[in-house]
Amino acid sequence: MQKTIEEYVLSPAANENGAAMLSRFFSGAIHPIIHVGFGVEVGQDSVVAQGLALCAVVDSDFVSIFSGQPSGLTDISAEPDNDASLLSILSEVYDSPTLAPLVPYNPSDFVGAAFNKLTESPARGAELRRLYSKWTLNTALTGSAFDAECAKKVDECFWQATLLTAATGRPGRENRIDFFLMHALTSAVALPKLLAALPNKMHKAQLLQGHALTSALWTIARGRPRINPALLMSYPDVVPGHAGGEVNPWLPVTLNAFEHPDSHVIKTIRTLYYVAQRLGQTAAGAVPGAVDRAGKETHEGMSRLDGSAFVRAAIMTSETLGWLAFGGEPGKWDRSCLGWDVAWA
Repeated sequence: MQKTIEEYVLSPAANENGAAMLSRFFSGAIHPIIHVGFGVEVGQDSVVAQGLALCAVVDSDFVSIFSGQPSGLTDISAEPDNDASLLSILSEVYDSPTLAPLVPYNPSDFVGAAFNKLTESPARGAELRRLYSKWTLNTALTGSAFDAECAKKVDECFWQATLLTAATGRPGRENRIDFFLMHALTSAVALPKLLAALPNKMHKAQLLQGHALTSALWTIARGRPRINPALLMSYPDVVPGHAGGEVNPWLPVTLNAFEHPDSHVIKTIRTLYYVAQRLGQTAAGAVPGAVDRAGKETHEGMSRLDGSAFVRAAIMTSETLGWLAFGGEPGKWDRSCLGWDVAWA
């Protein structure tokens, strides 16, 4: 698996002359990396092959964003900014005039057409690469120090993806989960196994930066919705009585996911359960990138965010998409481009 992924996704030959396989790996609503990651996780070569086949036929939506080089590969900084976190860079994405969402608001615009408009401006790609060049692996590290660096970067991806999925609603309004931002979360769970399978440090760095760039681009495409950590922490961490009310909230949540006909529900819950085991004991204020060097929150409410965020997100997902295992009605993912104020009018 390792050599196949390296040869057909990460090598220069797989990305030059318009092949752009690394860009394609994160295209198609991020499904190629989801598919390949699952194949690596369960040790099924055939599933990896299916994911690579999907990668080969989807559009290279992000090639102008990923690289300014003829190789088509992401540019990896040799000197990462140790103060930069995904959450601090996300704040810069929100504030950048260059990265403002497309106008006019048009939620019915076909996703591919919207991305073509987003990526046709060289300035957007240059700005995103400038921002995310600060966030990359320190490839000078070795041994356990490098492994810890990889794990920290993956943790940042999980925190950001959870917030983009479950904390981009509006207080006092009905719960909404953007269908496309949800894929930033379900694709992040592929990262630990893929990084473990690839020994080359530069390949690890390219995958991490690819996921970060893709998440940012989808955020812009969905109207640049701002994360609201306090909103996520306001969601219950216990299951409502009509869904069983068990002491362990994961029991009804996972049972409901197993029986839900929408496969995106179980993929979302699976990821949140995994991350809860990994990061569920995180104390408030200890989330990577919650505050900057001066102690200021990178996003309002970040100092309140703790490891209970993942079970809260899972319960909110179950509530929004429906407790079907307990007689509830099916809900739906949001496709309104919820970052726009008019989407809430």
